[in-house]
Amino acid sequence: MFRFNELFNSLPPDSRARARLLSCQGPLSSGWLSAIPSSDSKTLNNFQYRHAVAGCLGIALPHATVSQRCICGGEVDKFGDHFYVCHTGRERVTRHNNMRNLFVRILAEADVPSNVEVSLHSLGITLPDDNPNNQRMDIYSVIDGSDYLLDVTVAHPCRPDNSPIPFHRTVNRRGAQLPGGKAAQLAEKDKIDKYGPITQAAGFRFVPLAAETFGRWGDKTMDFLKMLAKRKPRPTSIPMEEDTAFRESIVNHWSQLLSVELMKHNAFQVASVRSARPPPEGHGGPVRFRRTSSAAGHTGHIPAPLRGCKVAGWTWVLNVCHVACLTLVRSVRHVFTVDERCPLFLHVLFRFICLIRTDG
Repeated sequence: MFRFNELFNSLPPDSRARARLLSCQGPLSSGWLSAIPSSDSKTLNNFQYRHAVAGCLGIALPHATVSQRCICGGEVDKFGDHFYVCHTGRERVTRHNNMRNLFVRILAEADVPSNVEVSLHSLGITLPDDNPNNQRMDIYSVIDGSDYLLDVTVAHPCRPDNSPIPFHRTVNRRGAQLPGGKAAQLAEKDKIDKYGPITQAAGFRFVPLAAETFGRWGDKTMDFLKMLAKRKPRPTSIPMEEDTAFRESIVNHWSQLLSVELMKHNAFQVASVRSARPPPEGHGGPVRFRRTSSAAGHTGHIPAPLRGCKVAGWTWVLNVCHVACLTLVRSVRHVFTVDERCPLFLHVLFRFICLIRTDG
């Protein structure tokens, strides 16, 4: 905590850097770092991982400056802030729909049936707004006899420091205030103001599922995930004394799924067709999200000591090392009071070695 305070105080007040830092250290924001790439849903390809690291560290994004202007006419900054707020194209819709579908999967894992894109009119709810997009709810589910309506939204917590737009400076100023998470809080409030009273009057419980671009989720989402985790039956092999740890592991698993999916779509937005030049080969939309470390598909640079080796095996060795580090720290954390996230810097080191490639 001391190092965080030292870093936070070293950054300019009301700056993008402070807003980014607070967003990156929020609830569930580091799930993509701790996720072991054991499945596609927890795996980032090389471009996506480089993009996530660059966004977290506040450095220029890979390929974010392929064009100085978006097709909408807006200026593109080196951090890619414009991509996350531009409404041109369908990248934001794709991200929203995939995040919605991921929450449906999480509900299914908690044995909760759900429907998507439910018409509010069919539920006896009529909004005064005539906008057809506001007449549907992302997810409708029934939990323990109560009807729940869930709506997903993603907000970007910062803007370029040198932007001449007054609202952009306001966004940075709000996002840079401790304890952080202001963008997610405001997104939750906007959703509650729009849907809360009218859905509650009709007998429904409304939950806004709001996230920030860097992976921080709002308090309502955290409370909802913890509630779902309590529904999971505890295996008989796990003693009652470890029930709390079991519930936390479930939330951690879900946080990794959400974080990885969000990082994938952040990279997709930067490498999308909104750029004046086409995105780099293999850096397309979600339909291309796959592992790029297979021996057949890898065409990049291999570290000199490993030339001639199959890249798939090299990646496998790194993943085994990461698992070994996590296992070691888990086994000694009660003795040395070590937090499980301590080996994350090793994970980043391993992944950076794996990602030493040239884009040709």
